[in-house]
Amino acid sequence: MNIRQGYVFSFEDAINLQPRSRLEIILATLDFDDVITALCKNDKQHRGPTGYSVENKLTALIAMRVCNMATFTELVERLTHDPVLRYNCGFDIFGKVPSIATFSRFYEQLTQSEVLGELFKKQVKKAESMGLLDTSSIAIDASKLNAAEKSVPRKNIKDDGLSTNWGSKLDTNGNQITWFGYKLHIATDVKSELPVALSITPASTNDGIMAESILEECSNNLNSKPQYYLMDAGYD
Repeated sequence: MNIRQGYVFSFEDAINLQPRSRLEIILATLDFDDVITALCKNDKQHRGPTGYSVENKLTALIAMRVCNMATFTELVERLTHDPVLRYNCGFDIFGKVPSIATFSRFYEQLTQSEVLGELFKKQVKKAESMGLLDTSSIAIDASKLNAAEKSVPRKNIKDDGLSTNWGSKLDTNGNQITWFGYKLHIATDVKSELPVALSITPASTNDGIMAESILEECSNNLNSKPQYYLMDAGYD
């Protein structure tokens, strides 16, 4: 007869005895209170159909990015089979996890609000107050973001300034590249290489159109005034 030995430590004790993971370290530095409060104001129930809290779902979305999970399907599968990840995200280690549809609805709620932008601004100001940012020189550039959805012909594009679109640019070797998706315009502190402002637009958006708004966001996010802004000719 095979008799299994009893546990000396609880699951929580065993987790606490392990070195902290990268995800745990990142989560420990983030303050979600303002985000959760804002989301709960938009939805007084602030719970999904199975009672999952806003904080746990938000934590799971952050874990999805930190752990390089590309889809909600992958996130749900990881949560289902990984009790440590469930524990770190705040879910019951022996219970169920949110469905793909629940995460999709919550993600849409996030994108329609301004809470993540406010959280980013708060983190920039915190980094500046801690002396992590030099802020004397700011570099501004744009990077391509491929869409997760299937590409469509240009004639079928919904050119509304928000939806996915086709983009084209020269790479570092002077080769013309095209992609379907979005463009990330980002301002970075040159010394620390930490972002201080960012904006996402359809891939077809001209860099020059975004220069003024990125500079304005830098001014709003930083307490000190940068001396130099570095950008390529696309922002002329």
